[in-house]
Amino acid sequence: MHAPIDSSTTSTYEGRQLPLATLLHLATLGGAQVCGLEDRIGSFAPGKAFDALVVSVHDDAGNPGLWGADIDRELHVEYPKDKEIEVWLERFLFTGDDRNIKRVYVQGRWIGGAEWVPYVSGRNSLVN
Repeated sequence: MHAPIDSSTTSTYEGRQLPLATLLHLATLGGAQVCGLEDRIGSFAPGKAFDALVVSVHDDAGNPGLWGADIDRELHVEYPKDKEIEVWLERFLFTGDDRNIKRVYVQGRWIGGAEWVPYVSGRNSLVN
């Protein structure tokens, strides 16, 4: 039988918001570390497998739940250039879904996403 946990010495994230940088880490290298795969995946370091998503936060993605970059432009909402990608990443993490995923790469190969047309002339093809 396990000894009871002393709640006064444990940290909790209940009621606390994790910073965006922490969320990104948990979705990439942090996830790889949990699985013991950090030497093979989880970052863009040389020698690691290229597994990635190319996402869009524009209206043409077809996700009405995501306040996209196009609406920002129409309403003249501007962010400092160094914060713009952070805003878009946050929107995708919290309201994005498969409609926002343009490309999926696994082991460096383009294998899916909204722009994917499988095996046109034996090669990946971009939808026009």
